[in-house]
Amino acid sequence: MALSPGSTSGAHALAQVLEARRQWRPLIEALEPVAAKPVRGREADTALILTHLGFAYLEVGRDADAVAAFEQASRLDPSSGAARVYLAQSLVAAKQYERALDLARTERKADPKDIRLARIEADALRGPGPLQRRYVGSDDARGIDVRPRRPAEPG
Repeated sequence: MALSPGSTSGAHALAQVLEARRQWRPLIEALEPVAAKPVRGREADTALILTHLGFAYLEVGRDADAVAAFEQASRLDPSSGAARVYLAQSLVAAKQYERALDLARTERKADPKDIRLARIEADALRGPGPLQRRYVGSDDARGIDVRPRRPAEPG
């Protein structure tokens, strides 16, 4: 589905429908051209389109593209704290833990009660957590099941 460049309201409406249907690839195909040509004076609208695009990128595993979309959204609409929260989340997904941690801490200074930022900070601190590290080079990596066993049912 093609949208005319500059049609941010149409792109936003289409994004909402495609997100509800979890149709990530069509959403990306429709929004990339709109996001590539921001309209002067409609920066906040373009930032919203980039936010939709960033979510879709995360859903299809394009973490680096999500980071770029949320970074651009943050630049276009510096007043949007939400774009920076999403950027921090995408940095964790892209395994850029130090950057995510720095951004989450900076944003928490401005809004210390935002629980999302506390979670992002915890995820960034955890990085590749103990579960991931534990299995690298373990018996599990060689095909041996090392998961905890359920206790036998009495009876």
